[in-house]
Amino acid sequence: LLVLPLLAAVAIGAQPESPVITIEGADEQLAANIRNHLRIGREACDTPLVRLERLRNQVLGNIQRGAHALGYYRYAASLQFSRSETCWQLLVSLVPGEPILVKEVSVHLPDNPQIQDIFSEALADIPAMTGKPLHHGEYEAVKNGLSAVAVENGFFAAAFTRAEIRVDMATYSADIDIAFEPGPRYRFGV
Repeated sequence: LLVLPLLAAVAIGAQPESPVITIEGADEQLAANIRNHLRIGREACDTPLVRLERLRNQVLGNIQRGAHALGYYRYAASLQFSRSETCWQLLVSLVPGEPILVKEVSVHLPDNPQIQDIFSEALADIPAMTGKPLHHGEYEAVKNGLSAVAVENGFFAAAFTRAEIRVDMATYSADIDIAFEPGPRYRFGV
């Protein structure tokens, strides 16, 4: 009877094996972002290497999304699948290159002093993006900030009429262009 609780405790404490994915050549932020985009880590430990090799293009696409999100558009990546005694492993060798820089950020709002004043705080940090590496998360944060200010101030029909990142590989630069239309301002009560 004493053996059963001990075996149960060992079984509860045991962690299931999982694939080992190593990313070499990337800084911590880039490696973490690529790892967050990789879907192959969900494959079971007993997945045959043949199947993993068939997923190579998907993995490379995941790496591309993770690298592009942090401005790395000129990178090189190679993959090497292997197997240990308990699970498969993936080695991603990365040469990230330089991140693409933001050349210009344009945010267009209606030419109305009251609207400009309401959104001024949300627009305050935008010039700091110019000349820095493109970071898709910061671009999304600008959009989320505009949307949040709109809702907080009663612009419930606000919409982006344009929101794009234009990457020019010839100059290796990016332009961010956002057009935001707050729409009518709703007021409740008297």
